[in-house]
Amino acid sequence: MDQRPEHTNSRIFLVLSQYAAMQAVVAVTGLVRNKVVAYRLGPSAFGEISQISIVAGAIATLVSFGMLVSLSRNVARIQTIEERQRHLANANGIIISLSTVTLAVLVVLLSTGVLLDLVGLTENPETVLMASIFFSAIPLIGLQRNYLALLQGVLDIKGMSGQRSAAVLTATAVSVPIVWFFGSVGAAVQFLLVNGLVTLLLGLRTRRLGYRPLAFRLEPDIVLALASFGIVSMVSGFAQGMSDAAVRAALIDDAGAAANGLLQAPYVLVTTLRGIFLASVGSISLVTVASLKREEVAEAIDRLLNVVLPLAVIGLSLLGLFGSHVVIVLYSQSFAESATLFPYILVADLLLVFAWIIGSPMLAAGDRFLWLSIDLAHAGVRWFMAIILLPRLGLLGVVVGFLAAGTFHVGLIFLSYRARYGLRMSPKHGVRLLFGVMLIALLSLIGADSGRSAMVMMGAGILWLVYTAYYVSQSNLFGSIRVHRQ
Repeated sequence: MDQRPEHTNSRIFLVLSQYAAMQAVVAVTGLVRNKVVAYRLGPSAFGEISQISIVAGAIATLVSFGMLVSLSRNVARIQTIEERQRHLANANGIIISLSTVTLAVLVVLLSTGVLLDLVGLTENPETVLMASIFFSAIPLIGLQRNYLALLQGVLDIKGMSGQRSAAVLTATAVSVPIVWFFGSVGAAVQFLLVNGLVTLLLGLRTRRLGYRPLAFRLEPDIVLALASFGIVSMVSGFAQGMSDAAVRAALIDDAGAAANGLLQAPYVLVTTLRGIFLASVGSISLVTVASLKREEVAEAIDRLLNVVLPLAVIGLSLLGLFGSHVVIVLYSQSFAESATLFPYILVADLLLVFAWIIGSPMLAAGDRFLWLSIDLAHAGVRWFMAIILLPRLGLLGVVVGFLAAGTFHVGLIFLSYRARYGLRMSPKHGVRLLFGVMLIALLSLIGADSGRSAMVMMGAGILWLVYTAYYVSQSNLFGSIRVHRQ
């Protein structure tokens, strides 16, 4: 039996920092690879590569079958390496089985020309070769997510981050010349190389921890337990995606494609920020709570909120304060008006982070039906509110509807937190959430106008610094981290 790490404030902060560093490396190297592909191949070929990449990614998500959540949750609840190995081997069995069937179907669809025509691409030998190389990475992506789930479940974030960062840095350095000399086919090889190297190094990390990364088996009881969570995760993600797609279709029909572009610009920025700094919150919350006894859960949630909630407010409010300038620099002046959407999008994102944390006991307890019901209700309300407000408020109505749905979502999860699990939460977190909402909204409103006076911007910046300094001094994070490392 292995020793569980103590979930102190300083450790939570260190884990989030290590994860953020890895995500930053992944994001930056991804931008570099995309920049090289776009510059070398031009818009048309880059569009083809992007489409094949999106198709391969979507298929890989289906093949992965929600194992990133399911395996991570189950591993966190298990205390012995032997049992974790069994779950990893069965997750591998699911991935390998689904990958085999999927690749066989893809070979038939590619050979008949149906698939490329279905996704809007012209069939020719080069495109077929590119697609074949992209699709050959699907089993690797599935195994890669299994290894990520295992390492997250045992909270080996430092090892996972180091291996994944080293893999994408090395693969980027090696593959850029391949793209330059071999063009579109080189871009496909780059995709395979990056995923192959990440899978290899993560697999080696699991082996170093005492696991057999390539072991696979299919035991009905474990497969059923893993697959049940996987199916719920897939259905939830599909519902959210379809809800957003329906809203965007209605927006384009009502206000044109330009309105969708104005909505997309701030959403990409917020998603990127969340992906770097906050993407690990849901996973860390789940594995933290899943390994605890019922009476310890409320205390763990309290510690997570102590660290994550102020950090989210600091990051989201800073983006809001400089929102208009960031949009203009990264896009163009014609996107400047999209900065007026930041107050609603950023506040909704803060509520999402809060929901990730207080919703973790639901997954840890295995309440799949309740989790799915709340997620489906959220997707439905998100679509309904946006559609209702769109004719009245235009583009603004969409983000107001999203914010209303986010508030509804948090309310449902909080009710389950109290009524279903009988857990209590310190009132200070409600006060912090309310203050965070007000600070993000205020700074985002100020930052929405690129012509705001220097005095106003300076005052807003001072307010942000005061909040940040207060949080750092109250939490004594850096002092605690020094003690933790010693």
